[in-house]
Amino acid sequence: MPYIFPQGEPLPAAAAGGRCPSLPGRVLRALITSGAVLAAALQLCAAPAQAAMDRVAVLRAFEKAKASVGRRIGIYNLTDQRGRRLTLDGSSLERPIVVSYAYTSCGDTCPTILMELKAYFDEAGADYGTLFEAMTIGFDVERDTPERLEAYGRMMAGDFSAWTFVTADGRTMARLTSDLGFTFEPAPSGFDHPNMVTVIGRDGAVVRQLFGAELDRAALAAAIEEAAGGEGEGDGREAEDAASGGGPPDLIKFLCYTYDEETGTYRLDYNFLMSVVVGVGIQLFMIYFVIHHVFIKGSRRAARLRRER
Repeated sequence: MPYIFPQGEPLPAAAAGGRCPSLPGRVLRALITSGAVLAAALQLCAAPAQAAMDRVAVLRAFEKAKASVGRRIGIYNLTDQRGRRLTLDGSSLERPIVVSYAYTSCGDTCPTILMELKAYFDEAGADYGTLFEAMTIGFDVERDTPERLEAYGRMMAGDFSAWTFVTADGRTMARLTSDLGFTFEPAPSGFDHPNMVTVIGRDGAVVRQLFGAELDRAALAAAIEEAAGGEGEGDGREAEDAASGGGPPDLIKFLCYTYDEETGTYRLDYNFLMSVVVGVGIQLFMIYFVIHHVFIKGSRRAARLRRER
């Protein structure tokens, strides 16, 4: 009588004569079954998987921002909100600069970040403008004219005594944002870009990158204090995560939060988190299936057949 598989399938004819299915045959059978399971799972999690794929570009932007810490900026010819030419020279800064990024047609994340900064600057009191100053880079070089920057800046900052809104030509903007570790790409709704704030020290070195629209004010205060001491490395090396930002908590914030237009706040992206959980679960199941059904059960069947002989 042929041996009956636990799944209810008879042992192949070759095995009925006392021979165990070959290892390649068992592997092929396991792979076919695993493939069917994987195909079904992919149908269930197609949307979350797409969300995970979108995070690849975000992760690259995060790594670029992290790699800029310790880098000294160069010299850039900019235009401010009044149309005046100014030069940003990393070698001759009077005080640290808190740099933010925005484009004037943005109606959600950019204003959220700037309003968070405004609240912090108001709390800073006399330090704002004396210990440090602020700069917002309007990176949409085609639309962020001085006139639009001035209107946008008055709405966000109130006045320009210690907060400058700047733009530049395309080549200069590309060089400036690259040196600062900021990434932006055109998108149907405007631009895809990370939510981050950069702190530059008096020596012109990037001291820290802060991520997320909900500003960590304690972290910003610590970064400004460090920047005022001119402690940036300035040699292109990354500072320690704890001192410079870019550690696991920032990566989680960078990847796992999404902007909620209805509430104007950031919330956990459960679709992305579910895609990660499902993906890891599928991989673990496939590893278990191959090991258990091919090797462990195969060895047991072979031993049983030998005993039956």
